[in-house]
Amino acid sequence: MNKIHTISKRLMQFAAMLICLQLIFASCEKDDEVGIPSIKYVRLTTSPTPITYANLGQTVAIIGQNLQTVKEVTFNGYPGSFKTTMVSDTSIVVKVSTDTPFIGVEANNEVALMTDGGTAAGTLEIAPPAPEIEALSPEYAGTGAEVVITGNYFYDIESVMIGGASAQIMSVDPYFITVKVPEGYSKGKVEVTSSKSGTGTSSFDFGLNTGDIVLDWGSIWPNQGAWWNSSMDGPSTLFKSIGTSYKYIDAVYGNTWWTHDGGIQFDATANRTGTPAVKALKFEYALIGDATWMQILWKSSLGEYKYIINGFTPTNGKWATYTIPMTSFTLGDGGQQMPQSVFEADNPVLVQFALVNSGNTDMTVKLALTNIRIVDK
Repeated sequence: MNKIHTISKRLMQFAAMLICLQLIFASCEKDDEVGIPSIKYVRLTTSPTPITYANLGQTVAIIGQNLQTVKEVTFNGYPGSFKTTMVSDTSIVVKVSTDTPFIGVEANNEVALMTDGGTAAGTLEIAPPAPEIEALSPEYAGTGAEVVITGNYFYDIESVMIGGASAQIMSVDPYFITVKVPEGYSKGKVEVTSSKSGTGTSSFDFGLNTGDIVLDWGSIWPNQGAWWNSSMDGPSTLFKSIGTSYKYIDAVYGNTWWTHDGGIQFDATANRTGTPAVKALKFEYALIGDATWMQILWKSSLGEYKYIINGFTPTNGKWATYTIPMTSFTLGDGGQQMPQSVFEADNPVLVQFALVNSGNTDMTVKLALTNIRIVDK
């Protein structure tokens, strides 16, 4: 009987111990419970004000609740980076990856995070990189003329500056901005500013130095004659305004190696400092019609050096810049490049332009030229 009593007592003690263990485990589980996370807002690390967008590579603070056990933070589905030492129950400091998508279907403007207690999401736009400027066409134009800036990341554009003056914006898409050349600008950089992504600055200057243009048809060398025998004075409604004088031809011609030719003379002594290797003949042109060829002769007393434009690209009346490195002028077809002696010889310089049609079909051409200059490449 005593033996049975002892066994019963031990069973009761064991049961009591199990109950105690269950209570301990329950208490620990309660301590380990993790709440469901939530995002209240996102701000910069330097300001308490909530933001609606962030830039690529920017560090932001996510403010919320139950964030301590965060495992991952994503922007538009792409992971951001953070250190556990910068995480608390109410905030996470995280860096937006530079690879985060900012346009297209992937750019859903969502910031999301995952913790041991679940997931949470909020709204945050990722802005594009700062504008990038690659080129401007034409490279030179007068006040009021339209020019096209080519580049990338042209989003939320609020201003364009040319040589320190504000330009009127005519149209914008992600890769092109059309503006009007402003009054009072000086030769200088082009700046494109986005309201969200900052300012991009060109690596090149827009504009020319005084004396760069050797011929713009406004004031001509006394004995130069006309460009082409049948050329006409602009401006004309055929072409967009370029803000300077120009000459143009409106012609139909068949198979011929040399037609509508004309020589022009200009005083270019001050423009021929340096070697042909660093200089270029530049001019603005506008073309409506067929992609005509043009032969250009540098008619020196030491020999004629030529360059052939193998098909002008039609511009539909808009202006573009054509650049011919001086070393591309050769003696005959593929002969000697223009040497220093030829480059410096003679004043005034005589340059002859002629249209070429080597095919069997008539060409229809409306072609304008202006702003002829010899400048650094």
